[in-house]
Amino acid sequence: MTERRNALVTGCSTGIGRATALMLLQRGWRVFATVRRSQDANALSQAAGDAPGLIPVLLDVTDAASVEQGCIQVREALAGETLHGLVQNAGVANIGPLEVIPLDFFARQLEVNLTGVLRVTQSLLPLMRQGKAPQGSRRIVMISSINGQVGTPLGGAYCASKFALEGMSDTLRRELLLQGIDVVIVEPGAIETAIWETSKRRTEGMMPQLETHPAMPLYRKFIDSMMARVKRIEKQAIPAERVAQVVSKSLERSRPAVRVRVGNDAIIGYMLQRLLPTRLFDKLIVRDMTR
Repeated sequence: MTERRNALVTGCSTGIGRATALMLLQRGWRVFATVRRSQDANALSQAAGDAPGLIPVLLDVTDAASVEQGCIQVREALAGETLHGLVQNAGVANIGPLEVIPLDFFARQLEVNLTGVLRVTQSLLPLMRQGKAPQGSRRIVMISSINGQVGTPLGGAYCASKFALEGMSDTLRRELLLQGIDVVIVEPGAIETAIWETSKRRTEGMMPQLETHPAMPLYRKFIDSMMARVKRIEKQAIPAERVAQVVSKSLERSRPAVRVRVGNDAIIGYMLQRLLPTRLFDKLIVRDMTR
């Protein structure tokens, strides 16, 4: 009898994580969907309806005790079966000029988007090695961003976390190669998620602290443009389900691509950076960010 497919997806309260959990559920996976609040777990269960196989897990990637407790819940539910898929999606975005962004905000960005990813990976890798899954059927999918390839003004903290995530993911894939566990990196562009509005609110909340920095007036043009562009970016964003489809295929295909970019903005941005002289690309980015 073929063992059922099991996956854990982090950050399932909204956006890409929620869409991925629901799509994998529809495709016959048993899904451990992590959220930080019980009300989000209830909402996700309601969205799943009668589809069997959804197991909400309360888990905060920045809290070692929370991750350990979540891992215990998953291990007990698996009862010796393999965890075939691990989708690392949980993340936040802090926006601000690198010269003036408070270091605690920068550290929080890395703690959630990088250290938290490693914390969950370390805890769950033993569950990916257990069971009788065929060679090559176990996979980790890292939700990065086109900002893991292309740095943009005001996104320095977020870009730092995603650039580092990509390097960590490449290393992890090579370390796990002989164990039959693959690592795939998904790089979305602008996606219809709550992260845009959340980032805007977080930036607005930081403003009183940022405004006290003497260099802040030098970055005013960038900031005013960014705050005005949020709504336009949201309108151009593609549905989170597009990313969920890519994640599903990355988990199920026998030989998936190592990196997959999702959205025209991600594909075009990456290609322009590769093809154009760096200083010309710098000017194009700055012009776009200040118009």
